[in-house]
Amino acid sequence: MPEKILITDDEHHVLEATMRRLKNRGYDVAGAESGKEALERIASEPYDLLLLDIKMPDISGLELLRQVKGINPEIMAIIVTGYGSVENAIEAMELGALDFVRKPASIDELTVAIEGALARGRLQKENTRLKALLPLFELSKVVLLEVDEENLLDVILKTATNEVKADFAQLFLRNNDEKLVRRAIRGSVSAEGLGEVVEDDVADEVSTKLEPVIVYGEDNNSLSVGDNGQRDLGGYCLYVPMAARGEAIGVMVLGSTESGVTCRQSDIEFLRTLCGQGAIAIDNARLIENLQHKQAEVERLLKKVVNTAENERLRLSLDLHDGPIQTIVASQLELKTCSLYVSRNKLDEAEAKMESTMKALGESVRDLRRIVRDLNPPSVSKEGLIAGIEEYVASVEQNDGIKCHFEVTDPEGVLDTSMERGIYYVIREALTNVRKHSGASEVRVSISAGAGKLVISIVDNGRGFDTSAVSSEFTEGHIGIRSMKERTRIMNGTINIESRPGKGTTVILTVPTGKVEGEAGAFKTVADTSVER
Repeated sequence: MPEKILITDDEHHVLEATMRRLKNRGYDVAGAESGKEALERIASEPYDLLLLDIKMPDISGLELLRQVKGINPEIMAIIVTGYGSVENAIEAMELGALDFVRKPASIDELTVAIEGALARGRLQKENTRLKALLPLFELSKVVLLEVDEENLLDVILKTATNEVKADFAQLFLRNNDEKLVRRAIRGSVSAEGLGEVVEDDVADEVSTKLEPVIVYGEDNNSLSVGDNGQRDLGGYCLYVPMAARGEAIGVMVLGSTESGVTCRQSDIEFLRTLCGQGAIAIDNARLIENLQHKQAEVERLLKKVVNTAENERLRLSLDLHDGPIQTIVASQLELKTCSLYVSRNKLDEAEAKMESTMKALGESVRDLRRIVRDLNPPSVSKEGLIAGIEEYVASVEQNDGIKCHFEVTDPEGVLDTSMERGIYYVIREALTNVRKHSGASEVRVSISAGAGKLVISIVDNGRGFDTSAVSSEFTEGHIGIRSMKERTRIMNGTINIESRPGKGTTVILTVPTGKVEGEAGAFKTVADTSVER
């Protein structure tokens, strides 16, 4: 894009002729016939070069140059006048003019001066850009290694205030509710409200439009950066968006309270680059933090799975030790006694002992089959959760003589295989406690679904216990309840156990279902199916 030139001359015909000749040479030219008009143009849009006359009716060319440099220090300037003197030339150079051309000037003479000034301006901008890259390069080395967000925010603000010479700086970052929160401050700004939600319309606008905005002076007059409206109204406040992956994560706010201090275009460009790098660094730090949390969660769940497997193996060993193994050992002794009876020709006693031993061994076979079935319940694998629970409840009623009721209501939700197995094992463990420890004559198992969750209750009329007086691990060896809790945590569910002496026990298991839109429910609906087999 060609550089923009503003020509200021109070002689209309000279201004028009000069503009026409420079446009013919391919320059982007605008004109002003007074100093006031020139100031208004410079306040409304950026220019790279100013051509101005010394003698003008409202503001002298030297005074105009002084005011323009106060607004935009980076603008190049050339004095074009017929009233030149050595003193004027020296003063113009001290104010920042690059050349002094006497009227009438030929188009070639003017072109040479313009090209020299524009080249100087390009060189100056490039030099400024390279200088700006040095702190950004140093910053990049720091932010690539820094994963602590608070330290990162401090580094970003320190770099910004040091390079721009701002009196104050703040960082507003979006929270999970998309609200801007004051997260970090530096310089002459109060720490009150740090960590709280910010009510700032300009910051909200900047974070939405992703374009910087400058607020000027006491009248709080604001312009977008593109307006190039640096004004001497008692300082400025610059809002710069911070975006990563195309989305706003926050806003940097910095500036000066000193009258006459301006914000240069090069400062704005530097801060835009800094905020871009800073936003990426913050986003990376958050991703790393999330990854660390997820890794810790995976390790925790893996430990839970290992513990659950160990508990399951221990439970299995206890079941074998307390059940079939004890029966088999006792049967060995009974068989020795039977052999003694036979040797003494006490055949009736031997027959009776043999029958009781056969009955005990039959019970051991049933226990072993139950243990094998519990390790991999075929009904759950083939027919799903409901069928598996129904079969197990039926076996409890048949083998333990406990009246069982099984209810399923409000079908909703789809469970994966691992979730179904987890629920099955928790229900089985609860019913094992009923069988072995409650002395209950009746138990009711209910399953209901709704609001994205599955609720299972196991209620018995047994002897109950005082939950405050005993360990939360209420089965022998503390294995059963611990296994139930571990499985529930792995399923992201909750389990609650309520009991009082003489009032029975209630176990409530709640797990998320993960319903699939438009898909049939995973559970059949029945009213009250009393299991009588």
